[in-house]
Amino acid sequence: MKKFFESFYIFSKFTMSFVLLICLLALLYVFYLNYEKESIITQNEVNIEMDLNESINENSVLITKLANSIDLNKSSLEQIKNSIETFSSQSQSDEILYINKNIELINENLTRLSEEIKN
Repeated sequence: MKKFFESFYIFSKFTMSFVLLICLLALLYVFYLNYEKESIITQNEVNIEMDLNESINENSVLITKLANSIDLNKSSLEQIKNSIETFSSQSQSDEILYINKNIELINENLTRLSEEIKN
């Protein structure tokens, strides 16, 4: 019976060591799975960051184009304003000349009328 307990003791040590080894391997497997998940999550985050950077760059290019377009519109509006002012001043000069001619004609007509009345 003594040998049985001795062999049982050895067997129980071996069993305990084997169980601990299995637990260690299971724990390593769980750590490995979590490491793989973390690697996938990190890769996804990197992809998202790259997409965001690309979107930001595209948006900055579009904003630059819009700013250039706004500047072009401003300069075009200034040119139109200057053209209108130039045209209106020329038009006013022409109108003033036309009005002056009409005034001279009216004066001549008044002068003739007054001469006729005197006669």
